[in-house]
Amino acid sequence: CDYGFGDAIMYARYFPLLKNYFKKVIVCCSPKLIELFKNSFEDIEYTTVYPEHIYDYSVLAMNLPYFLRMDFSQIPNSQGYLKVDEKKVIEYKEKYFDTDKLKVGLFWIGGEREKRTAKNRFMALSDLQKIFELPELKFYSLQVDDPFDDIQFYPDIVDLGKEFKDFSDTAAAMKNLDLMISIDSSAIHLAGAIGVKSFLMLPKCSE
Repeated sequence: CDYGFGDAIMYARYFPLLKNYFKKVIVCCSPKLIELFKNSFEDIEYTTVYPEHIYDYSVLAMNLPYFLRMDFSQIPNSQGYLKVDEKKVIEYKEKYFDTDKLKVGLFWIGGEREKRTAKNRFMALSDLQKIFELPELKFYSLQVDDPFDDIQFYPDIVDLGKEFKDFSDTAAAMKNLDLMISIDSSAIHLAGAIGVKSFLMLPKCSE
């Protein structure tokens, strides 16, 4: 899984197809992704260290569509392809989601803020002020890294990000949402991968 978390999540949809060609598939990825992937693809081995001496072939995850000869018309599992730990889903529901209001998740700052893409993956929470004024909505922050501590000015927003240890936690909380609203991020890739309805906010030049 090269590049960022979002790319790793997006291209994980191709992992099961490799079982049609190989007796054993090993995925090397961040430890923050392993439990999430294990819940979905149990017959694959996972490691955080590149296994140089035990493979016959290797490929970067983002190259899988090319080697599998699949184009845009063949992208698999468009309705969701990652499974969520149902026990965790219930735990989050009982702890945070006992409300009749429409439950809306928020993610407003992407990674790599020091690079050229930063300006296209950053908002202030105040930019969303108008939606905070809508009735019958309950808002949840799934932001793990909030460098400007914006959420301190919005005490009515439930800060879930501080609870997350890895992406399996994020997915379990997210599964309780009615809607996810996010900039270009790993969060929006995860929402799509587990079939949560989402609104994606992109700049005019969206890469």
